[in-house]
Amino acid sequence: MRHNKTPIFGPTRVFVQLAWACLIWGGLSVTATFAVRPGESLLPNTSKFSLQISDLQELQTKFNRTQMGHLVNDPLMRPFVDDLRQQISQRLKDEDVRIGMTWEDIDLVAGGEVCLALIQPDGKKDQHASVVIVDISGHEQEMKRLWAKIHRDQTGPENLAKYTEETIPGTETLLKIYTQKPRKDDKQAETNFYFLYENQLVATNHKGVSTGIRRRMQGDHQEILANVEAYVGSMQGVAKEADGLKPDARWFIEPFGLIDVLRAIQGGRQARGVDFVKILADTGFKAIQGIGGHINLAEGKREILHRSLIYAPAVERTPGDTDTAKYRDAARMLQFPHAKDLFPQAWIPRELASFFSVNWKTRDATTYVEPIVDTWLGGADGEGTYEDIKISLRDDESGPQIDVDKDFFPHLGDRLLWLTDYETPSSPTCERVMLAIKINDPDKLQATIRKIMDSDQNATEHVKHGLVVWEVIEEETEQVASPEVDGLNVFGFGEEFEDDFEDEEESLEPLFPYKVTTVVHDYLIIATHMELLESMLTNHATADQLGSSLDYQLVQKDLERLGADMDCLRLFSRTAEEIRPNYELVSQGKMPESETLLGKFLNWILSPDNDDEFREQEIDGSKMPDYQIARRYLGPTGLYMQTKEDGWLIVGSLLPKDGLLPATRIADESAKTP
Repeated sequence: MRHNKTPIFGPTRVFVQLAWACLIWGGLSVTATFAVRPGESLLPNTSKFSLQISDLQELQTKFNRTQMGHLVNDPLMRPFVDDLRQQISQRLKDEDVRIGMTWEDIDLVAGGEVCLALIQPDGKKDQHASVVIVDISGHEQEMKRLWAKIHRDQTGPENLAKYTEETIPGTETLLKIYTQKPRKDDKQAETNFYFLYENQLVATNHKGVSTGIRRRMQGDHQEILANVEAYVGSMQGVAKEADGLKPDARWFIEPFGLIDVLRAIQGGRQARGVDFVKILADTGFKAIQGIGGHINLAEGKREILHRSLIYAPAVERTPGDTDTAKYRDAARMLQFPHAKDLFPQAWIPRELASFFSVNWKTRDATTYVEPIVDTWLGGADGEGTYEDIKISLRDDESGPQIDVDKDFFPHLGDRLLWLTDYETPSSPTCERVMLAIKINDPDKLQATIRKIMDSDQNATEHVKHGLVVWEVIEEETEQVASPEVDGLNVFGFGEEFEDDFEDEEESLEPLFPYKVTTVVHDYLIIATHMELLESMLTNHATADQLGSSLDYQLVQKDLERLGADMDCLRLFSRTAEEIRPNYELVSQGKMPESETLLGKFLNWILSPDNDDEFREQEIDGSKMPDYQIARRYLGPTGLYMQTKEDGWLIVGSLLPKDGLLPATRIADESAKTP
């Protein structure tokens, strides 16, 4: 049995819950101030995650101007929104009781910037600290009441914390310390630290971090987040594109360090079996030093505007190193050339939920992936495993007997497409997905695919529109365990943070369970459903093509205004269609069973720490109105990515639904109204 040790800070999902609570809560009372230092100047350079909200009241005001704000204030939605607010409040109260602060408490005392952070004290992997810094300017009286509430909750019967206080060395600042009574399975007592200095409230679960922040409130210091290369690089890169636009919120993560912190929070838990994070770290992917960005709400005619930069400058070469590649080892596969035609082809139908197009040097990737495959499938001593697999595919009499280096990989092009849509009525398995890879010699690749399928007893040949289509229905057999990222199974989205660490491999569902394959339009197409693939086999009339739909065109024009031109990636999504199945599953009480990609991710974020096959649904959806009420407020979204000298810039927006004419709006909602 588990419980959350540092709920108000805790794992990533708690931040998501807090942010959600902030968005649906109104009535924040805030007074602007300029007397305090920003969080980036107070947080240490070992910060692995930070979220800095410039002004909570301004954020709430802007949110209320968006159609999402109109959605939560719609009279038909109010019963559910009020009920949801109460549910979230109770859940946050249940999780936050040990810290003595709730998000609502922060709302009441916030007078400026609110900063949340996860820190790796002293850079030690087994250490973690969580921090909340709140500018309380103009809310001194509310702060007095909050002090009383913190003390009451901490020392009350649920926590039985022992209260002590001391002066932070070298200052006159009082540090309030609450050491809680250890609970069952606790290795040590949980201790929380609070202090208030010049209208900034600091709450943390690590004494050294609290005293360090207090020290940085005076004087000049170098060991701060604001001086971290990846933070500076990502923020400067985004600010350059923002052209002076002040963000409503800024965020930053150092990916590998953040995973270490999350594992430390869970008591040093390591992934069972293969640690895919370690594999990536050991094969060059630490070249990605950080990811940071800006978020703006109600910016012009946009609901949301976001800009971010994946900071990954070229690695430094030592004297004598003649390699000219930007990155080392497997990270050399991170090659995304620019193109101007990342648009849907004539055979892409109008009725889709999302369309994703990316340029990627796949042939190079098939070479550079070798160290990943060696370690993933062969273990620590697995060098040569990738070559052994290719030799087996070529020489094994019971296999397809193909030389992938000659018969498969050379025919792959640099364009990948990913499409999704959803069947009606909504069900846990209603998502349909298609992957398409550009090829340069269809006839030769078709021959290779035939050899592969002829050797597979589960493959059946069909003829659709004069084309050969292969369908594979796998028998239930034990599968190789998929890699995990701190409880998140990369291919199967496995159970999160399980208590028992078994050495044996598990049978896991793949993320993309392909069933049908064909070669058409100079693409290798793999799909989860025959019906979806059939809709791609022939060109469509202009009016029936995705590229002709008004919502798609509006998104592309907005991306071009934001700087899209020669890009390496484009994404278009109809949020009304993407959200529909999960909304309806929540209303049916079936969300924990969802097998959509979004559903699996949300279930991972929201799932409690237990080993049940399905979590209990946390949200009561019985008061949710028909989805037609909600979809009126959900507009289309898109983004683009460009390769930069120091990484990749990602820019995107969410447009309002009222940007579409009613008749066109209906036509563009994929004509799959429940």
